[in-house]
Amino acid sequence: MKVRGISVFNEKPIEVEVKGGFIENINLLLKSDQNLPYISPGFFDLQVNGYKGSDYSLEDFLEEHLKNIITELAASGTTQHIP
Repeated sequence: MKVRGISVFNEKPIEVEVKGGFIENINLLLKSDQNLPYISPGFFDLQVNGYKGSDYSLEDFLEEHLKNIITELAASGTTQHIP
């Protein structure tokens, strides 16, 4: 899979090649005819009490709550977090 966007590090258009869930290559594009989104590393949230209806302080906190928090955070760009 190839993803095109603007690097948050230098504001230049890049193409990121992903294979098997890992970044294989990052190539600088000479020009871009599209209005591209920014591409950045995943975010790390230092304190998460809960997210989208699941809360770490629930008395009956279950594995399904943890999976929901992780899935929803990942969908918003957060790749790691600390409860």
